[in-house]
Amino acid sequence: MVFDHLVAVEHMAEAIRSRAEAEPSLEIPDCPGWNARRLLGHMGSVYAMMSNIVDTRASAFGPPRPDQKAPTEGPLSEWFAARLDEVLIALRDRPITDPQWSWTADHTVGFYHRRLAFESAVHLADVQRARGEMVAIDRALAVAGIDEFFQLMLPASSKPKPNGSLHLHCTDGDGEWLVRNVDDTIVTTHEHLKGDAAWRGPASALFLYAWGRRSDSVEVIGDQTVSTSWAAAAP
Repeated sequence: MVFDHLVAVEHMAEAIRSRAEAEPSLEIPDCPGWNARRLLGHMGSVYAMMSNIVDTRASAFGPPRPDQKAPTEGPLSEWFAARLDEVLIALRDRPITDPQWSWTADHTVGFYHRRLAFESAVHLADVQRARGEMVAIDRALAVAGIDEFFQLMLPASSKPKPNGSLHLHCTDGDGEWLVRNVDDTIVTTHEHLKGDAAWRGPASALFLYAWGRRSDSVEVIGDQTVSTSWAAAAP
């Protein structure tokens, strides 16, 4: 069965909205300086940016239009719902194989289907953790998100590349990666080989760990300096 990223986005967006609107002043420890209202505003702005890129077949980033900007006061629910509708319509109107600029090596509309799902998953987890809730990212989405992070997002980042090699091992099913910095190029393979450092844990926790979210569910083995370098690499 093909994973429907946009259906997943709809569910995650509603989960983010309901929590943020219930506690708009809730501090989000994983996003220092943010509260839940600001996180909701960030997600709506991301949806606006992506809908504009896909809808206009843009060749570069562009900010939300003036009419898409979040209100400075009051609830964001209606504004957020409008931005979500815009991006879902834009993405569903075009085949995933259509050529489309992105800031990574994947220049298809499909990139934005996945990017939207992974961004939503990370920030839903941020809100859930802030509320003391259990985080449960769909395992297939988390495994695909680990691939995406190391194969597309990290190579496209302008931050200094991590040093050494990192092995990731899922403890809740299939999933292994060896990630290396080879002459400042990130090389990712799926194999069981020892790295300078290793992360072991459930796929959901490994996905969030790659995105800079610390977790007691991830066991860190080997060179701690190398591990820290990779943990700080999220764009």
